[in-house]
Amino acid sequence: MNRYVLMMGCVLLVSACGTIRPPSEKIAVMYNPETKDTAQCTIDPHAAWQNQWAEIIGRCVRGYEKAGYIRVDEENPGYTLD
Repeated sequence: MNRYVLMMGCVLLVSACGTIRPPSEKIAVMYNPETKDTAQCTIDPHAAWQNQWAEIIGRCVRGYEKAGYIRVDEENPGYTLD
């Protein structure tokens, strides 16, 4: 019985580690140079399928870009908020 519990614990641990994704796939940081406001687009990994994350983040980013924001987390890594 103890072996079974230990084995199931290991299986759950390994499967949980396999679902860890880089933060850049679940968040986009936006900055408006004119107003100095910041915003973020995030994903709830439990509310959307993993293959939909890029599409959802992309829609959010495009909406903020229309309002004058730029993405500063990965597309403009050298941009500073000064």
